Amino acid sequence: MLIDRRRIFLASGALGLGFLNACRSVAGPGATHFLASVTDDNRVVRRKWQEGAKNEWQTKYIAAVTWFKANDGQTFDSADPRSYLSWEKLIEIHNLSCTHGSQNLLPWHRLYLAYFEAACQLALNDRSFALPYWDWSESRAIPKDFYEVDILKADRDLAKGESLAEEVCGPAVVDKLLALDDFGSLHGLLRKTAPWFKAGKTHFGGQFEAGPHNGIHNGVGGIMADPLLSPTDPIFWLHHSNIDRIWALWQQRHAAIATNSMEPPFVAGTTVKAEIEAGAVLADDKRWTTTTCRLIRSETEDEVASTAVPILSSANNHEGVVSMVNADLVDFGVLGYSYDSQPKALGNSRVVVKPVERVFKNFEGRSGAIENGVLRTEFSALTSGYEDLLRLFAKNLKSRVVISAGKLPFPTRIDLRKQLILRFFVTSNDTPLSLNDMISAAAFKRPEYVGFHSFFTLGHHASTDDMNSIAMEFDASAVVQEIVKRGVPKTISVLAVPFNLKTGKLESGFLKGSSAEVILTFGFAS
Repeated sequence: MLIDRRRIFLASGALGLGFLNACRSVAGPGATHFLASVTDDNRVVRRKWQEGAKNEWQTKYIAAVTWFKANDGQTFDSADPRSYLSWEKLIEIHNLSCTHGSQNLLPWHRLYLAYFEAACQLALNDRSFALPYWDWSESRAIPKDFYEVDILKADRDLAKGESLAEEVCGPAVVDKLLALDDFGSLHGLLRKTAPWFKAGKTHFGGQFEAGPHNGIHNGVGGIMADPLLSPTDPIFWLHHSNIDRIWALWQQRHAAIATNSMEPPFVAGTTVKAEIEAGAVLADDKRWTTTTCRLIRSETEDEVASTAVPILSSANNHEGVVSMVNADLVDFGVLGYSYDSQPKALGNSRVVVKPVERVFKNFEGRSGAIENGVLRTEFSALTSGYEDLLRLFAKNLKSRVVISAGKLPFPTRIDLRKQLILRFFVTSNDTPLSLNDMISAAAFKRPEYVGFHSFFTLGHHASTDDMNSIAMEFDASAVVQEIVKRGVPKTISVLAVPFNLKTGKLESGFLKGSSAEVILTFGFAS
């Protein structure tokens, strides 16, 4: 006999659990969901962790972590919620189903956090519990409580009171992410026309993932720098809660592109004018909105049927899987929570607004050359269409230019992976940069600086795909606009600089022998 999941909630005093209300995308015939029950009055509010404070949400978080850890390695009756809620089992879900290097990182972790928040509410018998967040752009040091409270301690490289690098997670990093209006650059939609693209073989993350997400995992170090063990550290949940908060801010600021096609439009014409007049042609008809995120448990079907998943009463749960499409994960308010910095949800239903349509054209420069450990790729008047592209770009206020880099190596040494970033700069022949300019402590504040890539994992650790190539993308529109304001330069150069955050020095051997390539992708509003 199957146990009704809602009966478990009733027995635990958790009826009306906010996460139940979101699962319309998994509910099969006869399944029950409670969308109408989430209102501004019962939506929980996630709040910032305040160092040393004894406030309610921090005390509850400590209590929930304590409850889960106490269940590790114990055996309970199948009707007891503790039989399926333990620290180890919550982390196991991450290992079995998490995706990295893909456009699903943000929605998947939103689903995972909602599951965890629901589990905390059940553990504490408290519907009002809300997961806190660590605002690392405001305070780059981990709150001292995570070094002083025993249950919050973990193996970390970042010492108590030590700050993460400003380049990785300072206010300017968040401001740049929030200003992005290109869906693909933020979420990680690899342009399929890139010469190095190979489905299932190319690891590709957006600027959010490759930037502060990866950089903070590596900067905290210890188990946080291990893709499989990172949720073991209690700071993991607050790190990802802040990522979700910033994504929610981005969604509200860019509601018109909060949902978009999985693939941006491409046209394979021979001239820019012909491509724009031809209109947009999608690479395929699959959309980001209909992509499914899944939470997978390791129990057998019989075990899951007897212990139940504390999310939804539906046939889907008999398989130990909770799944939702991205469209149903866009509106965090429907999932039953909001943030103290953002009191309003996106709305009571998915955002359906016509996205910004752009026609993209790849522009390949001269093959990149490794000079003093730096990858330099030049784009010049010697290449057909160079001047026409830049002039058209300068006139079109809604145009975009994206740097796409591929076939990049992945650090094999763990210590180097945690410390290394690739800095990207865009310069012209009349504004050259010296090597010292690019490896100085303040290089990320230069106007030529576009962004950085931090290496966390190669591929999806829950996937059988054999990833063997790293690719990345940066929106360089603002930098290139400043260059063309002075006129069309003879050359534009993209520079990739391997920089060690710990030593403050160039990792001159990292790119040696690599076949890395860089292209510029121009996008013009159609």
